[in-house]
Amino acid sequence: MKSEGLNEIAHNDSFRRRLLRHFVPRNDDSKPRLLRLCLAMTILGFMMTFEGYANNGFRALNMPPDARSIGLSGAFTAIADDINAIYYNPAGLANIGNYQVLLSHLELFPDMSYNYLAGAMPTKYGFIGTSLAFFSVEPFPVYYYGVETGEQIGQNDFMLNLSYARDIYEGLLIGANTRFIRSSIAEILAYNIGFDIGLFYSFYLRDYLHRAAPEKNNWGVGLAFANLGPGSSYGDSENSDSLPALIRLGASYRFQNVAILSSEIEN
Repeated sequence: MKSEGLNEIAHNDSFRRRLLRHFVPRNDDSKPRLLRLCLAMTILGFMMTFEGYANNGFRALNMPPDARSIGLSGAFTAIADDINAIYYNPAGLANIGNYQVLLSHLELFPDMSYNYLAGAMPTKYGFIGTSLAFFSVEPFPVYYYGVETGEQIGQNDFMLNLSYARDIYEGLLIGANTRFIRSSIAEILAYNIGFDIGLFYSFYLRDYLHRAAPEKNNWGVGLAFANLGPGSSYGDSENSDSLPALIRLGASYRFQNVAILSSEIEN
């Protein structure tokens, strides 16, 4: 049962019907049950999102690093004002202004975890950063037609990332990532390298450099090309796994340094 785990549960129609039937609002208890229905749909969506993580390589590339960017639904490319810029838009690393360190741990499910460590600092030549990411699925038994085979399958992904960013013209920032990736599924290894390129332009930063009132022009625009690189194969397999390449385009607006409105397109 453990090996089938998320795949069986998330796609099991009987399970879905029982879960939704329990949470469906009724006339005598509509508000509490409506809240529980929203919770049930959230649980199903979360399971459907992550159930494939143990079945594909290079999962560390797809994991957002912290709660702030997740709370913004990932629309961080045009904000990129802290160390999370390493993941979303490396150009924004030039916005940090000082030393920053990030350490995060995420337990997706009891046997699935993600750990992320990053640091960044300014230098006289620009801004540099580095990050380490670990994605792990504990080994689970393999079944064949309901019979345990005695074999086990687990997954471990490791990623080392080096970042550089700088201001090239009054609020126009450019940055890049270079990363080394090692992935292991059932003790079969795959190696790869990847690259990110990002641009960031902020009217807020431009006005700050000119000592103008920053609340008057707080627009920001970000563009990032992520996970560029060749494909690679596990072991002697002839099938090549390509990196999950992405293009992110976003815009943001700061309301007098009190709130931020951000929107993003990802493809």
